[in-house]
Amino acid sequence: MLTRRRLLPIIAVVVLFSMAGALFTSTRHAHADATVTIDTTTTRTLNGNFQGFGVQDDANMLWTTPNYTNGSRVPDDYNTYIKPRLQAMKPGFVRKFIDLGWFAYTQGTYDWTSNDMQGLYTDLQTLKDANVPVMLTIWRIPPWLTGTTTGNDTENRTAGDFPTAGTSPNYDDLWSTVVTDLMQHLYGTDGSGYSFTNIKYLNGPNELEAERTVTRLDNPISLLSAKLAAATLGSSVTLVGPDDYSVYSVSNAAGDSTLSPLLGWYDYHDYETAGDGTFVSNIDIAKSFVGSSGKQIWQTELGDLSNGNNSWTNLPTFAINGANHGLAGLSVWDLLDQVYDTGAVLDNGKWGLIGAQSTGYAPKTSYYVWANITAHTAPGSKVYANSCDAENCANLRIAAFDDQQGHQTIMVYNLDASNAQTVSFAYTGTAPADQT
Repeated sequence: MLTRRRLLPIIAVVVLFSMAGALFTSTRHAHADATVTIDTTTTRTLNGNFQGFGVQDDANMLWTTPNYTNGSRVPDDYNTYIKPRLQAMKPGFVRKFIDLGWFAYTQGTYDWTSNDMQGLYTDLQTLKDANVPVMLTIWRIPPWLTGTTTGNDTENRTAGDFPTAGTSPNYDDLWSTVVTDLMQHLYGTDGSGYSFTNIKYLNGPNELEAERTVTRLDNPISLLSAKLAAATLGSSVTLVGPDDYSVYSVSNAAGDSTLSPLLGWYDYHDYETAGDGTFVSNIDIAKSFVGSSGKQIWQTELGDLSNGNNSWTNLPTFAINGANHGLAGLSVWDLLDQVYDTGAVLDNGKWGLIGAQSTGYAPKTSYYVWANITAHTAPGSKVYANSCDAENCANLRIAAFDDQQGHQTIMVYNLDASNAQTVSFAYTGTAPADQT
């Protein structure tokens, strides 16, 4: 067993969290309330290395009509308040919504110069300059692409269904064509002049709306895959899914002989009511479905149903438990409180790490907590097993990351708001200090 003194030749970052502030310390000394063993011979990420902590970033929606009419002033607000805070987070990835109604108002007619698209370009450029991979999620769908009049066209409508299957015209074919045209435009292969090659992942629709069977994705995703390949984008953009809020949809996707081969990895969304335990149990259920597939699982939306991000206290638990139980990526919902359909801030500002314009875009405590997490965990890290990683250390949650470049991050969270804890670390296996 090797003591933490072996960490001295390398850079070690210990990220400390406590429910009542800095109530505990880490130490190299023998005496401690808890000694945590980190096993460098065993890793926890399912089917590969950890790909990073991220955030849902829809800051470009400051350009949309509801936000603008309720006080946002772009690009000044974005450049002054949002951009520097997004850059400081150094996220491993971001997830972004795209409303097809921002550019495809009617069939066969695209407006790439709309205010909504200008916001998208601006934010994508910020992310590209920072080398942040983007997962683009096809969100809202114009009514001409749904075959219904209650579908989702702009931010002024409520959510609608995915295109109606088995009808004429072929809405699946139209949808896959529009999405492919969008990707060609953003990559610049249509001569647009853009080159947002940091868009690495693509999926949709978000949460399948009313048609909640994964098999509904077979035809449109097959068409989209073929069209991306024909547009020479197939090797540049990885299709992922099913992007649903049921962990059992991961099982259905993994077992779908048409859909599964088209997906590079699986994702789902999970919002836990604080402390009810479903977050961890759902990860373990998902792993049981896909462990033998060789593919990874990401949570591309997560949050606390009780308080959203107005309370930060669940965020370290989500991060630590998610990494320890095998997720390859975790994205918190949401970077910025938004004005949506009615002109009111969604859920009264419950979800944003940063407040809406009415607050002066004030960061919440949750912003600093999640930014500390994202900035200190490099994509491609190994997540080492540790003696607390099964939630079996009283009031402690600990995760250990190795970026394989000689940098370690140990994330420690004290759940006891009344008592400080002193924690020491020891390693088994090859000590990180022995790495070059």
